[in-house]
This record gives sequence, C-alpha cells and structure tokens, in this order.
Amino acid sequence: MLRRWRVFCLVCGLWITACLVAASEDRMLEDLEEPVDVLGTRDLLFSPERRINIFEKQTLPLHITVLLQGTTDNGTSGVVVKVSAADTSVATVSDSQEGTVVQNGTTYNVSIEGVFLGYTHLKFELCSPDDIGGVNCTRLRYVVAVLRDPSVLQRIFPYLIGFMVSVNYINMGCQIDLMVVLEVLKKPIPPILGIACQFIFMPLVSYGIGLLLLPNALMRFGIFMLGCSPGGNSSNLWTLMFDGDVTLSITMTFISTI
Repeated sequence: MLRRWRVFCLVCGLWITACLVAASEDRMLEDLEEPVDVLGTRDLLFSPERRINIFEKQTLPLHITVLLQGTTDNGTSGVVVKVSAADTSVATVSDSQEGTVVQNGTTYNVSIEGVFLGYTHLKFELCSPDDIGGVNCTRLRYVVAVLRDPSVLQRIFPYLIGFMVSVNYINMGCQIDLMVVLEVLKKPIPPILGIACQFIFMPLVSYGIGLLLLPNALMRFGIFMLGCSPGGNSSNLWTLMFDGDVTLSITMTFISTI
C-alpha cells in the first residue's frame, strides 16, 4: 500500500509540474518578445553595439545615436527618449536621463551603474513630443551584463573547486563496492525508480519551483541545474542520517556518475 501511494504521489507530481511548464510557456514568450515599432521610422545606434559589460559599483556611459528615418529636416525633428532598467537590483540608470528630448542625428550618453552580479536589459521608449499616451512609440531593449570585480579569491576559486571535486570523486570511489552494486542491480525495480526520480522527476520539479518562486531567470536556471545534478557524495550521507537504503544510494551514485 505504501509503495502504491509513493507511485501515485510521483505521477501526480509529474503531472502538476508538466501543467505548470506548459502554462508558463506563453508567459515566457510574452516576456521575451521584443516590442514592435508601430511607425517603423525610429531607431537607435548603441556604442557598444550589442551589450555593455560593467563591474559592480562601477558607472559607465552608454553612447546612443537617434535616427529618425523619413525626416528631411535633420536636427529639427526630435523625440522624447525614456530609459529605464528592467531589474534595478542588477543595474540602474541616471534619473535625470529618463525623459530626454533628443534631436535627429544627435548622440547622447546614458549613465549606467552596476549594482549586483547578473544580466538585465535597458528599456528605451522613443515617443514624439506631441504623442499623448504613448500610442505610437518605439520600444527597444539593450543588454547590460554586470560582472564581479576581479579579486585574488576570484582567481583562485576555480582551482579550489577543482581540488574539492577531485577529493570528492576519490572519496566516492572508495565507497563503491562493485559486488554491492551488482547485488542491487539484480532487482532492477528500485534502481529504475531511482533513475526516474533523478532524471525525470527532480528536473521537472526544480523547473516548476523556479517558475513559481523565483523572479530572476538566472536563479531559475540555477535551481534547474541543481535538480539536473543529483549525483554526489552528500546524498549517501543524507541517506545514512535519515535511515534510508544506503546500498541503493551508493548504486544510484554509481549509475549517475557513469
């Protein structure tokens, strides 16, 4: 009875997570969809062209040139440019530049300050001075990458991780007894359920949890990668602490590693 209940919970969890994933696709597409220029007559040239890299607590200027296609009086036809950051916890822009009137062909600067490590984008809105309500506005996006300020710890961190991973794998290899693994594999139902949980259930659940609880796309990706990487030495320790099947845990660690 207990085994049937576990299987029922597993199937229900997979079904709920699949529904959440399917329902979120439309919302994700709407978030990633670029707004369309209604008039098709306004454009911006950026320098750097595609993306600006900035360190934390650093302020850099972004050079922008406004081009108004179809205007014959160069320099006399202007637009109101509004700039805002999509995620102010990652980067911010100067408040004094959120409603600047710029003439055709003019280059001006937007000051960007890096706040915290991550990616975000700047939202540009170009409207005519007499456009009330922003009906015929052009909306564009520009990517901002905030990097961590280089330090001694940051340089030696990859080597420390490599050393810890090497020690972890050596420790894991010392725990594995091939005879125990073969004994567990003779009854394939527990390993099959473990494989289904590790490579199907856990990735889907972590993806659904990220969509429900985490607003940042990078944090969602991080918890999704955590759900896709269940193998490790710590799983054997937790199994031992909670009086689980240590033999099966070691077997699953062996299977997920190979």
